[in-house]
Amino acid sequence: MAKLSPQGKFRYGRDTGNGYEPEAGGKVYFYEAGTSTPKDTYTDSTEGTPNTNPVILDANGEASIWLASGAYKMAMKTSADVQLWEEDNVIGEGATGYLSSVTEKGASYSLESADKDGLLIATASLTFTLLAASTAGEGWSVTFKNNHTSAITIARAGSDTIDGATSYSLPADATVTVVCDGTNWRLVGEPITNKTNEWTATQNFNATDLSDGANISWDASANQVCEVTLAGNRTLDNPTNMVDGGTYILFVKQDATGSRTLSYGANYLWPSGAAPTLSTGANAVDILYFVSDGTNMYGTFIGNFS
Repeated sequence: MAKLSPQGKFRYGRDTGNGYEPEAGGKVYFYEAGTSTPKDTYTDSTEGTPNTNPVILDANGEASIWLASGAYKMAMKTSADVQLWEEDNVIGEGATGYLSSVTEKGASYSLESADKDGLLIATASLTFTLLAASTAGEGWSVTFKNNHTSAITIARAGSDTIDGATSYSLPADATVTVVCDGTNWRLVGEPITNKTNEWTATQNFNATDLSDGANISWDASANQVCEVTLAGNRTLDNPTNMVDGGTYILFVKQDATGSRTLSYGANYLWPSGAAPTLSTGANAVDILYFVSDGTNMYGTFIGNFS
């Protein structure tokens, strides 16, 4: 659905030296924001009939001009095509503020003026290339969300910088807003995952329980620090969803009977190739500590907490 341009019908007039006179026969040109590509406006809210481009004002200097989605550049000219003024980034329907549009992209994409205030979601490994800061103008912003499993790239146009750099790597599952200061680009809400941080309060993983059974499953993405109590001789199946560089801790507890054994899937690797033997005492606790390369779990054993 389109929306009517301000003040009902569009109206323009000016003081030509004889007082205010409507711009009869004046021409209003509409383009894609930041470009010279013509962009349609409409005669009514149904968007069924495009206006001519330029729109010709009547004897009262008026015309019905309904703006469609995205942003426009407008140029006001006399009937003799003498330009009176130009206005860029005039907001149409559906582009009325922060996160006014949401678009998924599965391939590299160069931004357009109509992406202003939108949310662009990456679903693959790709590069988003920003507008030139001089084209975007001060205050132009866009938000990026990375729904892919690896980092994506936000690249500059020309010699612009992005917080002083030529590009920015957005980590997986992260979101950032990029704002133009008129000359370069600034990051707002930048993820802290790639920054050095000093914490002044305790940070920890939520401890979880693995389900005991003849074969024990371990989804590392949801169970980074976890425990299991063995009620029989068990096999710890190969884990799933671990990441390269991830660290994982498993507390293995004997039940009140004790002497339960645990064997391991082939992706668990141990010093000198020797898997640990669990403590046998009733209610004994052993700790298995792992570092992953994304495929294997390299483990060490600390035993017999009881």
